[in-house]
Amino acid sequence: MLPLDKLMLRFEALGDNCELGLVQRRAGAEPLGLLRFAGFFIPLEIRLARLLKALECRFEGLGRPDTVRVEAAGAEGRREYLIKESAFDLMYHSFQAEGSIDPCKLRDMEAKKLEFLRRKFLSDLADAEKILVWKSNAPPPEADIDRLVEALRRFGPNILLWVAEADAEHPAGTVETKGTGLLKGYVDRFAPYANATDVSYESWFAMCAEADRQARDAAGR
Repeated sequence: MLPLDKLMLRFEALGDNCELGLVQRRAGAEPLGLLRFAGFFIPLEIRLARLLKALECRFEGLGRPDTVRVEAAGAEGRREYLIKESAFDLMYHSFQAEGSIDPCKLRDMEAKKLEFLRRKFLSDLADAEKILVWKSNAPPPEADIDRLVEALRRFGPNILLWVAEADAEHPAGTVETKGTGLLKGYVDRFAPYANATDVSYESWFAMCAEADRQARDAAGR
């Protein structure tokens, strides 16, 4: 079995929110990922559809300076710059405190970073070496997940891990094969969107270890 930090480098988030990114950080893994700390800043029920459209156009136009803006948010004295990208309705943390950097300079830096991360993301999809992760606190229809698998496998033989909350038939840490390119894994609970740091880390670690084992077995590794 891989060490935990190496294990968590095998996974890449697809943009619901930053929960997987925080799980990776707790494990000591800090991969560069386009959607690791980013989420589609739109209603829950249309986030997956937005991802599908973004994949269809290969995130073309992401990171143009005119689509990136910097906004300070948080409690007084602890405000952080958030990055909002309007072409694809993304929002993410910059991890830069208000006043620590000129906002215009930060915007230009983030625009360049988004362009780089887009190229890396598309390259990673073509390589199909990572397990791609979709989770949502509002369960999507399985037909939408099937469409996401199809979209990802147009780039290469990718595997999607669809994460859901555990139930009586699927304990936390369980992973089941749902079809070619699709695993469904279970954690005991998701962090609430209003408090994304309230993560069930051990549940995620167990599920990811099992998903990685099944993906390797399927690939004959």
